Amino acid sequence: MRKLLSVIGLVLIMSGASNGAVSEDMSVYVRRDVFDAKMEAFMNEIRGEFQVMNAKLESLSRRVDDNYQKLNERIDSIHHSLELRIGDLRENIYWLIVLLGIIICLPIVQKIFQSVKESRPTVTLEDVKRLIAENNAELLKTLRP
Repeated sequence: MRKLLSVIGLVLIMSGASNGAVSEDMSVYVRRDVFDAKMEAFMNEIRGEFQVMNAKLESLSRRVDDNYQKLNERIDSIHHSLELRIGDLRENIYWLIVLLGIIICLPIVQKIFQSVKESRPTVTLEDVKRLIAENNAELLKTLRP
C-alpha cells in the first residue's frame, strides 16, 4: 500500500513539473522527445509496479479465501461434534431423570402392592380342606334320601 501511495505521489509531482520543464538556473532546457521518453519509461515502471502489486493482491486474496474456507470447515465440524455431544448429554440426562423417577416411585409402588396383597383374601390349605369337607357333606346329604 505504501508503494502505491508513493507511486501516485510521484506521478502527481512529475505531472506538475512537466508543465514548466525548466531547470533552476533557467539555462538548461529539456527537449520534448527526451522528456517524453523519460515519462514513458517512468509510466512503464509504474505499470510494472501495478502488475506486481496486482499479482500480490491476487495471491493474498486466494490465501484469504482458502483460509476462510478452511475456517468454515473447521467451524462446521466443531459444530457437528458439539451437537452430537449435546445430544448424548441430553440423552444421559433423560436416563438419569427416568432412573430418579423409578427410585422415587419404588416405595410408593411397594406400598400399593402391599396394600393390595393385604386387602385380597388369602386362601390357606385348611380353608380348602374345610371347603372340600363341606362340599362332600352336602353331596352325601343329597345322595341319601
